[in-house]
Amino acid sequence: MDCEGAEYEILLNTPKHILDKISIINMELHDMSTQGYDAKMLLSHLAAAGFKPECTTADVGSVNAIYYFTK
Repeated sequence: MDCEGAEYEILLNTPKHILDKISIINMELHDMSTQGYDAKMLLSHLAAAGFKPECTTADVGSVNAIYYFTK
């Protein structure tokens, strides 16, 4: 996913039964704190759906970084 900040709105509004059908997510995570989103919020949502994050460009929890999620 490279959707220039829309990853929060897209993934936070994707129901768990849809996320259950996905096994891998590659995405760029942007800093959207001025719009009320933070990385912890999105990482928690994906963890609740069974995803484990790896960050390929920085520490997990960082923004403006590339993430790879698997189940």
